[in-house]
Amino acid sequence: MLNSFIESGLKSNARMVWQEGEIIYNPIDIEKSINLLYRKIYYVSKKRIKCAIACKSSLKAALYIVACWRNNNVVIPISFNYGLEHCNKIIDLVEPDIILTDDVQSCEQFNKKCVNLYREDKVIHIKSQVDEILQDVALIMCTSGTTGNPKGVMLTEQGVICNVLGIAKYFNISSDDKILIARPLYHAAVMIGEFLLSIHKGCSIKFYNGEYDPFSIVKLLPDISVLCATPTLFRQLAYYCGHVGKTFRLSAIAISGECLDKQTANLIESVFIDTPIYNVYGLTEAGPRVSYLPANKFHVKSESVGIPLDETEVLVCDKNMNIIEGKESGAIYVKSKSVMKGYYRNKELTEASFFRGYLRTGDIGYKDVEGNLYIISREDDMINKAGMNIYPKEVEEYIKQFEGVSDCVVYGVKKKGTMIIGCDIVCKNNYKIKRTELLNTIPDYLKPNIINFVNELERNASGKIVRKKKR
Repeated sequence: MLNSFIESGLKSNARMVWQEGEIIYNPIDIEKSINLLYRKIYYVSKKRIKCAIACKSSLKAALYIVACWRNNNVVIPISFNYGLEHCNKIIDLVEPDIILTDDVQSCEQFNKKCVNLYREDKVIHIKSQVDEILQDVALIMCTSGTTGNPKGVMLTEQGVICNVLGIAKYFNISSDDKILIARPLYHAAVMIGEFLLSIHKGCSIKFYNGEYDPFSIVKLLPDISVLCATPTLFRQLAYYCGHVGKTFRLSAIAISGECLDKQTANLIESVFIDTPIYNVYGLTEAGPRVSYLPANKFHVKSESVGIPLDETEVLVCDKNMNIIEGKESGAIYVKSKSVMKGYYRNKELTEASFFRGYLRTGDIGYKDVEGNLYIISREDDMINKAGMNIYPKEVEEYIKQFEGVSDCVVYGVKKKGTMIIGCDIVCKNNYKIKRTELLNTIPDYLKPNIINFVNELERNASGKIVRKKKR
């Protein structure tokens, strides 16, 4: 099913180009490479085996992934960017039948058979028992592995296709566009909302393989027309472009992964002139895309993540799953064909993640009178200070409005059995901020108890800010 969907996209778009650095593949090159890898995979394995993909090159990872799906195998993306320990946690959980790589030397510490099919012609035949629960599964996307044990999210072929089609319906890009994929395919939003969407739409793809570096990405903007990233990356790109007086007009922008504040939205609009901007929301367990804000509403409702995709239902509920009306906040639940089949080898966690057939997202939010969804916080990030529920985003919005603040992150700190508010602040160009003046701009109940001025905020491999755990 998924293979036919991908084949249709690849064969119907004669102008598609895949590029990484100086390497450029046209449609004929893409097909030859995929078919060569497919034949090698076909001769060494049964269908439905678990194929982990661990590549330093995103382009080579993409070719492996499509070749595995051509053989009807289950793909488990792994990213070296998150470190060896993280990779081994995924391998221990999923126990892939084979690890396909472009660099066996980097994988030598994995306790599994690692193969570089770009160099090897013959591989020992793999004998493995097919796992029945994976019969309709296309992907096992591992999440939350950097802060604890990873969870293997099983996404079905039907669910993946449904999500791609849902995104394609509103995200107005075409075969005339070139998208920059600047994050690892390890992320569901990148795999489905960028890579597979581009194949379906016939877009050319430019893969960026370096570490998180906004300045390197700025240099690539003149060569692309579509960019998807976090508010953090867009904020940094906009600061830099504004400082040097550059503006860009792209075909489309998608913002996801973090809550977007009004100040950042205005900054993005000031640099990406006349560019359709979509603020979107999702999570790996939902397959991943849940909702989107139409580009024509971005200027007036930029902090909203808009309306659900087709065939997707979103509820805002109290703890007993009674639907909440109006702007009162509550827990967000989702139901759609794209929602995960469950967590691989974790029946208990799977059952705990659903309530009355709806997925518990773990996010807090509300809907406005027009039905547009707003995300306030992760449930885990909420700070209960003296009986009051405080969301980090509320405090961050006040801090970011203060002159001299480049960026910040707010988190809860446990001190002597009670919760207080902590924050890390990055200043613009060594700007000196007076704490008293900053605190005077923030309501008393939201004022941070601890303020740290830092040179940079901690980020994960895709550039998303890491919010500190309560301590």
